[in-house]
Amino acid sequence: MPHKTLTLLATAALAATISACAVLSADEPPMACYWLSNVTNQWEAMPGVDTRGQCARLDSCSGGKGESGGGCYKWSSGADGPQIPW
Repeated sequence: MPHKTLTLLATAALAATISACAVLSADEPPMACYWLSNVTNQWEAMPGVDTRGQCARLDSCSGGKGESGGGCYKWSSGADGPQIPW
């Protein structure tokens, strides 16, 4: 009997997690790191920079750590989206 209870709880938890993810992905675009191109002067997605912390370390323009040596980076929901403050 305890096995059935544990299975039921695990199934309910998984269903709740999937529902929460579906709500977030439907209502909010995923966050990502963007770099301000010095060629096009447009924000471009930065593949491989997967976390807000990584992005903040690279940013040299808006209070980041400046590890990029001068590039402007932002954490945002899109190239045209607002920057989320560090």
